[in-house]
Amino acid sequence: MATPESLGRLKDVWESCKAQDDQKAALIEELFKTIENQSRRLEISNSLLDQAQKEKWELIHKQLSVPFQGRPINKTQFLDEFVRQGTAGGKRAAQALKEAIKAQWPAYSRRAIITHIYANMRGLGATYEGNGVVSSLLDWYAFVSGFNIVDPMFDYLDAGSGKECADYKIKTVFQHHFDNVHCRRIILGASADNGYARLLGKYAGDKDSQERIALIEGPSFARELKEIADQFETCSFVNVFASQTLHKPSFPRISLPTIQPIPDNGFRPQKRRRSTSPIEASPILRNKNGDRVDPPLPVFSNEAYQQVRGWKLCNNFYLLGKCAAPGTCIHDHEKVLTSDQKDALRSICRGLPCRNGLKCDDPHCIAGHSCRYPVCVRPDCRFPPEMHGVDTKAVSQPNEYDFRTNWPPAWN
Repeated sequence: MATPESLGRLKDVWESCKAQDDQKAALIEELFKTIENQSRRLEISNSLLDQAQKEKWELIHKQLSVPFQGRPINKTQFLDEFVRQGTAGGKRAAQALKEAIKAQWPAYSRRAIITHIYANMRGLGATYEGNGVVSSLLDWYAFVSGFNIVDPMFDYLDAGSGKECADYKIKTVFQHHFDNVHCRRIILGASADNGYARLLGKYAGDKDSQERIALIEGPSFARELKEIADQFETCSFVNVFASQTLHKPSFPRISLPTIQPIPDNGFRPQKRRRSTSPIEASPILRNKNGDRVDPPLPVFSNEAYQQVRGWKLCNNFYLLGKCAAPGTCIHDHEKVLTSDQKDALRSICRGLPCRNGLKCDDPHCIAGHSCRYPVCVRPDCRFPPEMHGVDTKAVSQPNEYDFRTNWPPAWN
């Protein structure tokens, strides 16, 4: 039988156990409250992080792609007022295009705009030159350089001289961006080319595809494009692109006088090399640093340039009036060049650097004394570094009778 002392001890033990249980319960309850608070904070932090990530991806990866062509005939072209202003005009054209896109689609004003323009640079530049928009190819290349400077995602690129080069690149870039889920809209500028009707035809019946594609109408839509253009959103950036196509200049056919045949008297003259009078040298122009400056050439046609480039002419004979190696020269001396063709030949010769460099004082020198490109990025450029970025503003010229030559004329 339990004694009062043993019952007291049991009661004390039970009270001690009860107190420990209360402490454990309180501890567990406090732990649950802490976990709940931390879970709530983590949930809020995750929600904010998800929202920030979503906004970041929307700003960075949702894009507008603007692929279009720049080709000499029947393609979308910038307004002449931009092109003739050189570098400044290129910058203005890029900014005007960007603002026109944002005004047309305000919801995309914070999106990245990626612009691809492909052209046969030399051919298009020659067409602008032939139409009197620019005075030389240098002005055209300056415009392209200005366009590329404005935005790192704005590219005006040379597609090469092949007939389908620009078309192939445009179609490939179009498909690349269409397959990119982050690209919200593709804005295509090639309104006068029926060839793009086949590209767009496969998207014409799909509503989702139609909503992602927009067409720029510069010149009127070509017949086949016009048949499906109403299935896509169209826009006309009249403050950016010309509404008329740019055509290669045509040249009148020259009628030569009829020459009466000479009666055959049995005499057969030997073929003699055609001669021409030596050409008087022009004064040497120099800039403020004393570097030689090549005088500007008259505007010549692309047709003349292409003809002369295909002939193996004796440069000294046609430009200086005398062959440097009579009797052994293997180049052509028989053609009769027009003034247009001679100017084209001078331009070709200036593409080769003078061996005497910037200080050349040979009045008969027909080579170039500085790279003709204001911003030259060609890795294979023949001109040395010191002949790039030369100040071409002439400030003086020596007396026309005070010429000194650092090497004898080629015909001596």
